[in-house]
Amino acid sequence: MDGMTILIVDDEATTAEMFSLMLENEGYRTVVVHGTGTAIRAIQQHRPTLVLVDVMMSGLSGLELCRYIRREPDLSDLPIVIASAMSQPEDVQAGMDAGANVYLMKPISKADLLEGLEAALGPGAEETR
Repeated sequence: MDGMTILIVDDEATTAEMFSLMLENEGYRTVVVHGTGTAIRAIQQHRPTLVLVDVMMSGLSGLELCRYIRREPDLSDLPIVIASAMSQPEDVQAGMDAGANVYLMKPISKADLLEGLEAALGPGAEETR
């Protein structure tokens, strides 16, 4: 995991910190932000390897962040994993349509989180869990 930085975007501080601890224990570096506006600045500043984002946030949603990333030529191939409590088929489809590589449904175990990251980092992987 050397050199891999995961940007965690979740407005629930407890959830974001839990994901951060899980990933740091596996050797990832993490950057935690609590909104999509700060996420855009963090992407530009830290150039993460992957973005882990919640859907429901105040201000712009995680789906809007996904669409922004996919529209930007220098970011369009940045892997995105959605981690959301929204679990209806139409929610998952909306996440994938917005540009997510992987859609994980909360609550998420450490094993599922790591598998989701690996799938997103793989060549052209798209997956729902």
